[in-house]
Amino acid sequence: MINDVHKDAVLRTDEPYAAFSSAMSELLGTGPLDHILVDYFGSRKPLPKVAHVSTQGPTSSVAAFDSVHSDAIRLAIELAGFQVRVSGKMIRVAAPRPNPEELIAVIDEQAEQARARVRDVHSELNDQCRTQLAEGAFSEDEARHTGSVIQRFTEEALGHIESAVTLYKAMVSGQYPVPPDDTADLELLRFGRTYDGYAAFDDDPIELGRAVRQARQSWERAGELPNDLELLRTCLFLEVKEHRHRGDGSALNSHPYLRALVTRIREISGGSVPWSGL
Repeated sequence: MINDVHKDAVLRTDEPYAAFSSAMSELLGTGPLDHILVDYFGSRKPLPKVAHVSTQGPTSSVAAFDSVHSDAIRLAIELAGFQVRVSGKMIRVAAPRPNPEELIAVIDEQAEQARARVRDVHSELNDQCRTQLAEGAFSEDEARHTGSVIQRFTEEALGHIESAVTLYKAMVSGQYPVPPDDTADLELLRFGRTYDGYAAFDDDPIELGRAVRQARQSWERAGELPNDLELLRTCLFLEVKEHRHRGDGSALNSHPYLRALVTRIREISGGSVPWSGL
């Protein structure tokens, strides 16, 4: 049976991360985009009148109600100063980053406040646990178990904050650090998505598909991978997507080929790769 302190640990340890993420979305986000006007049959229409706009975190996604207006919508968003990437029928939008150094300083400050709040919650929950033990409401075993639960959720919350800091700094700087070999699956998943492998197929999908297969075959035969950074990132993107669709429950980091791709990307890139945040 879960006691009240355990329940508080579940609910409260993640609150500082949620508040930090909300603050970062406001700091780095696109806003509602309602002010953007799109050329529409000789008139100017607000963006929400001609497209569905969805904002998730610091970025927004725009899908035209009628695809014939997609180019006009993209142009209007670009002229408004936003960063844009087209992926299929979806237009992904990020705000400009005119002063990356200042933004990174704010990210660091907000992140430290979030970490401090997690530590405060950790201390408060442990105080509750000790009080319950002293009053006889907890046995020593229950107090020990609850203390370990508090520690686990605290470490998870701090880990979420660190992952978010990496993400937001990369959005601002335009460079995403290649994760270490022992990175958690969530960070590996995020890194795999920093490159649009689908867009890489636009120029010559047949040739690129052949190159992706050859890269896998070369690694399986001789443990060798190419020197082409874009090809390596495409291979990783596709491996991450395939793992998700396969849904076999295995950890991403348990797949040797995927780990080999990350290691090779780190070697070729020098430790970080270009990323627009889209």
